[in-house]
This record gives sequence, C-alpha cells and structure tokens, in this order.
Amino acid sequence: MRHSTKLWLLISAALVFSVSAYADDSQLRGVWKGSLGKQDIMVCFDNGESGEYYYLHYLSPLQLGKKKGELQWEEMGKTVTGIWSQLKAENNELTGLWQKPGDPKTVPIRLSRVVQTTQKETEAEGYLEPACESDAYFAKLQEVQQKVVVGKRQNYHGIPYQHLSANLLGTDRVESIEILEDSEPTLAINKLLHDAFQKNIDSYFECKGISRFFSYSSSVDIVFMDKNWLSVREWSGGDCGGAHPFADSSYRNFDRIQGKEVKVWTFFKNARNSEESLNKTILSYYKPRKSPNPSDIEGDKECQEAVETNKSYKLALSKNGIMFSTSFPHVIQACDEDIEVPYKKLLPFMTGAGKKAVKLLMEVK
Repeated sequence: MRHSTKLWLLISAALVFSVSAYADDSQLRGVWKGSLGKQDIMVCFDNGESGEYYYLHYLSPLQLGKKKGELQWEEMGKTVTGIWSQLKAENNELTGLWQKPGDPKTVPIRLSRVVQTTQKETEAEGYLEPACESDAYFAKLQEVQQKVVVGKRQNYHGIPYQHLSANLLGTDRVESIEILEDSEPTLAINKLLHDAFQKNIDSYFECKGISRFFSYSSSVDIVFMDKNWLSVREWSGGDCGGAHPFADSSYRNFDRIQGKEVKVWTFFKNARNSEESLNKTILSYYKPRKSPNPSDIEGDKECQEAVETNKSYKLALSKNGIMFSTSFPHVIQACDEDIEVPYKKLLPFMTGAGKKAVKLLMEVK
C-alpha cells in the first residue's frame, strides 16, 4: 500500500511538472522573433487566447488562438492550418513544435523575445499595450509597407501620368498620382501630391496602431487636366474607432503653369448678394433624384431639401464648367451631389483674375 502511494505521488508530480514546464500566458505575452523550421517569423501573444505571426518573406499575418485552459495553439482561418504545441519559455527564449493537422511530422519553433508588453505613457496607469498592436511587432510590416508601388504609365488626353500606391496588406489602399513631366511647375505639383500621399500613409499606420482590426484607405483621382490646370478628387475612408465609419472627399486644384495650388473660390466675388445669386445659378443645374422604387421617394425628397438649402460647396475644374459638390455630414452623406455649372454662366460672378483663368479653360477644348 505504501509503495502504491509513493508510485501515485511520483506519477502526480510528473504530470504536474509536465504541465508546468510549458509556458503560461504571462510568459508568452509580448513580441518574439525567430524561426518556424527554416523560415524566419515575427510572433506576438496578447493574452491567453489570442496571438498572431507572419513570415518575414511573406508578410501576411496569421491569427493564433486557443481555448482557455488548453496548451496548444491553432492557426485560425477558414480552417485550422497549423498547430503550435509544447511551447516552453526560459530566459527570454521560446521553443515549441508546429505541425499540420492530421500530419504526425513536426517542425521546430525557436524564438527570442523582442520586447515584453509595456505600459503606454499616453495611457492611463496600468494599461498594457497589446503586443499585437505594438510598433515592435509591426516594425517589419511597416518598413515594407512604406515602399511605393509604381503603376503603369497612362495618359489623360495626351498628358502622361502614373498611379502610386503604398505596399499595404489586405484590402486597405493608399494611392496617389504623379504627372510624368520634368518641368519645374510639374515637379512642384508632384511634391504637393506626394506630401499628401505620405500623410495618408502615416494616417493608415496611426489607425492600425489603435487596432489591427481597424481600416483606412485613401485615393487620388484626376477629375480634369489640361496644359494649364489640374483638378483631383481626394478621398479617404475607413473605421478607426470613432462613433461610426468615416468617408470624406475633397478637391484640390493646381495651376500647371505656375506650379502651385489654387483655391477656385478666389475666382469669385465676395459680395453677399452675388453669393445668393450664384447659389440660385448653381441650383438651376441641379437635377433631383427620382428613384424608381416607391420606398425611396421620401428619401429623395429629404435629399432634395438638403441640396436646395445648402450653401456650402467644394469646387473642382472640369472640361465644361466648375463642379460644385456638396459635403453633408455622415447622417445624410448619401445625399451628396456634384453639380456642374457651365463656365459662361459663371462669368458674371467672377473677379477679373477668375474670368482670365476661366477663359483659358474655355479656349482649350
């Protein structure tokens, strides 16, 4: 009986040792770098149930998860693509095994700690920054995503240009354009566009830094371009943790002769009675929506009322006139309209400089 008791104690101790030898959640938490087989990887563990890793040559994050109380981790996708088991942490080193589900063959995991989760200075005392949202984990991804991908050469009515895009992962996009001419004015405009492009890349990483599950995209598209003028539409949208997802668009207009940005509103006189008459002229070219679906009729009326009482516009140059675009708040953003007014109809409301600029546009057809 005494021998059986000793044997049971030895077995129990062995079981306890075998379980306790594996890394617990607090030991795993943080950012790690090392290898899975012969492939270099970056790994993060936030808590006892979630983590993530990516191959340095592939740079596409794979989710890791496990059920509370279990020891093995699973690569979480549409299906389980891999199993991480026997994870042991000692002296900032982490080892384990990886295997494909249903395959007895295992591949060694060898990792070294990069950084433990630390408290953010900007946050309340006691707040721990999630490892999978830290700069240490995203450093390599951010380095690669800062690289610019150059699109194919294109032409806008004979003027060469190309699209530029950040090398981002997933469905997010940050894009801009570049005019392919070497004149000093064009280089100056390209710099203005590139500065905005870089700012949007920074905004993307700021958004992702809040949570990797957030999204941010932006784009720049040509609205109109000739030898004298360039108008582009800038758009940005996503979800960075606000009350609701956001989307915003605006225009930028450039004088291609002088190589500088211009505010099209400066083409117009500032007299109050002139502004009221101008708004009537703008609205005379507005065509209210007429949805075929009866259930949308009330919405059409609400949109018409919003447009007809609006007095604030964003402006862009176009081939035949100036584009007056509404910019409504999120709740009625679906009602936004682009209203194009012919240049000739706008001349009475313009300053001398505005008329001169518009006549250049009217001459180029």
